[in-house]
Amino acid sequence: MPTASSQQGLKKREHHSAVAAASPKPKPGNRGWHSSQHPAGTQRDITHAEARSMSSIHCHYSGDLHCQAQHLASGAQLSTDAPLDHAGRGEGFAPTDLLATAVGTCLLTVMGIAAKQRGWDMSGARADVEKTMVTSGERQIKTLRIAIELPMTLPPEQVEVLRAIAKDCPVLRSLHPDLDLQLDWLESRPPEALNQGSTLPA
Repeated sequence: MPTASSQQGLKKREHHSAVAAASPKPKPGNRGWHSSQHPAGTQRDITHAEARSMSSIHCHYSGDLHCQAQHLASGAQLSTDAPLDHAGRGEGFAPTDLLATAVGTCLLTVMGIAAKQRGWDMSGARADVEKTMVTSGERQIKTLRIAIELPMTLPPEQVEVLRAIAKDCPVLRSLHPDLDLQLDWLESRPPEALNQGSTLPA
């Protein structure tokens, strides 16, 4: 006799299968990439809901392997450089560093949203991310190792809630399943100690 949880799991798998069947099949080797061409300066019609869920980022190649990116809604900017092991000088974030950064900040953000909704103070929480690239074959990230530390001012029951909520990070759900992700939860320290050095275990 199937249990309620097994039936729920079956429905979830059936849902994913239906979505996969309805989705266009990517060509071999393109990992789901698709492209469309529109005349310069034109945009497709979008719904209000789509508009609220979209972000636009302008990327500009400035030369010598440097790029500038601007978040159009806020005007915030950042720059990238190719890394030392890939023809660059490592003078800024490498593009793959931004993916590692997205994981760390997303984990903190989803926990921060939950903490704010509950009136908890999560100030000073930190996530240190260590990224390792593959050394042979197609260039890609091999491992992301994240050490998370929450402030000691949070009681244990709140820490447990936030640890469970961290699993809802949309960036984590968007990562390729082959990527090796290591998540370490560290013992909390006083807030004044959280800004001292990396928390990544040796």
